[in-house]
Amino acid sequence: MKFHIDNEDLKTYIKLSYYALSVIEGDMSALANGNAKSSKSAFLNDLMLNYGFEQEYVKLRTLKEQAKLYEKEASDHFNIRIKKETRVKLETINSEIVELYENSIGSYVKTIAEVYSRLPYYEREQVWYRERVYEIEESIGRFALKISTTRINQEDKPHIVIPYKIEHDKWTGYNYLIGIEQDTGNTCCFRVAFINCIKRLQSEKITKDNIKKIETEKKKRGLQFLSEPTEKIKASLTANGQKMYAQILYMRPQYREKDNCIYCFDCTPRQFEYYFLKFGKDVEVLEPLALREKFIGFYKEAAKIYSTE
Repeated sequence: MKFHIDNEDLKTYIKLSYYALSVIEGDMSALANGNAKSSKSAFLNDLMLNYGFEQEYVKLRTLKEQAKLYEKEASDHFNIRIKKETRVKLETINSEIVELYENSIGSYVKTIAEVYSRLPYYEREQVWYRERVYEIEESIGRFALKISTTRINQEDKPHIVIPYKIEHDKWTGYNYLIGIEQDTGNTCCFRVAFINCIKRLQSEKITKDNIKKIETEKKKRGLQFLSEPTEKIKASLTANGQKMYAQILYMRPQYREKDNCIYCFDCTPRQFEYYFLKFGKDVEVLEPLALREKFIGFYKEAAKIYSTE
């Protein structure tokens, strides 16, 4: 038994929960291999190819039961056009799965979409960058990698990396390749979503000393800032600023020394900016001068919005 496909222009109607629809519409622009999908139809076709067809019968039976739980608050029906590549895959699906979904392609697509939308962000990101993730994971402990990245529509220089592992940031869910730069021996970190080219080079395995170095630096700087050099930064915090520092954990740099209200950090300027700019009058950058001037400039520009002159 196969899914019934009797025409070239195959359409099916599905009705998703509002939650699933919201996640999918967000992922249409944020994920999908870095290319914004113009329609839910295009996105769901690619979702089937990247995620749906990898699910086995036993798992799909469980997923179908889970999907029923999400039917209470459903969005309006919409149709999706099944493209040729998806049709070819549908025709090869196990007959048990076809019977499970009572020969309804719409029910099958709905289940995949509902369950996908409940995955944490880092798992959804891995769905769309699965070939990239697979290439990296297969190289860990075996090969050095030459990678190129793109950030904000700008090409970055190639990097030769001894890969350690892929790890996701617990706050944002973004996946990162972390390792050691071969030419400098420095720790490095690259968002998987920004890697646009991977090439295997010579056989090379990361050392225990380098693993220890990465883990130490990661605790000190945080995952996102492993590729950037640190600086000694000194700042004064008000009583309220010290309270904020104790309570706000995301991207918080660790201080290495503290003398009453004076904190000394050994972190990247970018991490310091990301974390402390929101403190406003409750933080004063003392050193270095360049960072102090940057904070002054930021707050002056912000104050112009409220100027009556």
